[in-house]
Amino acid sequence: MRATIVSLAAATALLFSAPAAAQDDETLDYDIAMDCGIANAYLAGIIEEEDPDFSGELVGSATVWLAMAYNRFAGDDADYEARIDSRTDELTDELTSMTGEDEVTEFFTTILGSCEIIRAANSAEYDQTEAEMAAEG
Repeated sequence: MRATIVSLAAATALLFSAPAAAQDDETLDYDIAMDCGIANAYLAGIIEEEDPDFSGELVGSATVWLAMAYNRFAGDDADYEARIDSRTDELTDELTSMTGEDEVTEFFTTILGSCEIIRAANSAEYDQTEAEMAAEG
């Protein structure tokens, strides 16, 4: 499944590369970072048994995205957690309505491809957040 997702994500990234290349740090808002974090974490849980290494990579990426979302959040911790829970529930509802593995794969491929483009456009912040988290242990 990893090969399928990775190859499809690469193809999806090519489709979105032109508009994303014009983005700058100001375009990355709370909701985008949160959605990328939740999608990475959700997919990590789905593939954990099948591909634990890739699942671990996704968890690491999810953690960075969610830290970036938290840095943009203007409320308190309880509000942040409630928003994460609400968006996760929305993702669960959307996935529950899907009828087959191909549809689920396409869904995550699109999200992960978009997140990779956004990550590239905001690489300095992403890399800094990732380094800070690694330093904290």
